[in-house]
Amino acid sequence: MFSCDVKGDFANQTLYFTVPAEYIPYLSEREDAFLIALLPYIMARSKENSGIECICEAPISLRLFYQLIYHFVPCMVRNVEFYDKFHLTCTTANNSEHTGNVAIGTGVSGGVDSFYTLLQARNEFTDSYKITHGLCWEAANRCDTELGKAEFQSAERICNYFGIQPILMTSNIIPDFYECGHEAVVTFINTAFVFALSKLFQTYYISSSQTYENTNIDGAAMEEADLFCAYCFSTESTTFYITGATLERCEKTEYLTKDKFVMKNLYTCRNPVLRNGKNCNCSRCSKDTRTMLDLEIIGKLADCPSYSYAQFKKNPLYYWGYLYYQPKTSLYRQGTMKQAKKKGFKIPFLAKIAGILKIIKNKGHRVNPYKYSFRP
Repeated sequence: MFSCDVKGDFANQTLYFTVPAEYIPYLSEREDAFLIALLPYIMARSKENSGIECICEAPISLRLFYQLIYHFVPCMVRNVEFYDKFHLTCTTANNSEHTGNVAIGTGVSGGVDSFYTLLQARNEFTDSYKITHGLCWEAANRCDTELGKAEFQSAERICNYFGIQPILMTSNIIPDFYECGHEAVVTFINTAFVFALSKLFQTYYISSSQTYENTNIDGAAMEEADLFCAYCFSTESTTFYITGATLERCEKTEYLTKDKFVMKNLYTCRNPVLRNGKNCNCSRCSKDTRTMLDLEIIGKLADCPSYSYAQFKKNPLYYWGYLYYQPKTSLYRQGTMKQAKKKGFKIPFLAKIAGILKIIKNKGHRVNPYKYSFRP
C-alpha cells in the first residue's frame, strides 16, 4: 500500500493507493500522487484572503511544482469561480525516478476513447511509442463487489488481447475525500494513479474525449482541458500525451468497428448490469445512447453485440430524442449530426418532437445536473 496521512482543518484521513505486489518496487518516493489527487479538494477550500497552507513532508517533482504553481493553479483560479490559490511548502527533486525498466501506459476502461487509444497505438504508432501496460483503477470502494470484480476481469481480458500487461489499482480517494468520481475530479484522480508508479511510467497516454480545437478551461468538466493538463502534469519521470484529439467521438466509434473483439467488449455504460459474471451495457443510459446512435448512423449497431439492437428497434425515438434533448451547443450533438449528414443518414423526423418531450419531462434540464452543482 502507498499511503499518506492528510491532516489539517479540512481533513484527517489516510489517502492510499494499492498496487499488485510485483509493482511495489515501482512506487514513487515523492508526494506527486497525493498532491495531484487532492488538488481540486485544496483549491475548492482555499480562500483568496486566507489561502490554505499545504505542507508536503516528502519531495515534489520540481517540474510539477513549477508548472502547478506558476501555470496550472493560476489558470484554474482565473477561470473557475470555485477555486482559489493556496500556499505550497515543500522540497523538490529534479531527477527522473526511473531506476530500470520503464513502461508506456494508458487507461483501460473498455470505452470508446480508451479502445481508440489501444487500437491506434497498436496499428499506427512506431515501436518506441507502443503501449506496454494498461492501467485499470477503482477508487470508489467497488472492487470487492461483483460488478467491480467483473470490470477488473474485463480490463485483464482487454490487456491480454492487446498483448500488454494489466495493472489493477485501488484507492480510497473518492469515498474519503470526494462526493463522487465526477468530471471535476476524475482527471486528477487518473493522474494520481500514474504518479503512484512514476518509477515505472515513462510515457502515459490520456484518452481524450475532446478534439484539440475544443480545448476549454472548465473546472466542472476537466476533460475539456486534457491538452493543458498533459502539459502541466508531465514531470521529469513521466510525460503525458493525449490521444484521440484529432477525431470526434463518432469518428472514433467508426474506427473501432474494424475490430470484432472491440465490438464484443465495448463498455460505455453509466448503469451497467451483470450477466453471467460479465459487466454489460444497459443499452438505455445516456452514454450507451450516444454510442448506439453513432453505430446506427454507420450501419453497425445491428452487428455490435455489446448493445441490444432489439431494444433500439422497439423504441428508436427514445434514442433519437436524446440527440435533440442535448443543447445545440453540445459537441456530441454537433458531431453526430455532422456524421449523419456526411453518411447520408436521415434522422427520423419525429426525433425533434421526442427531444422536446424529454426536455419537458426533465423540467428544462438538458445537461448532467451534477455538472455545475457538484463541487470537489
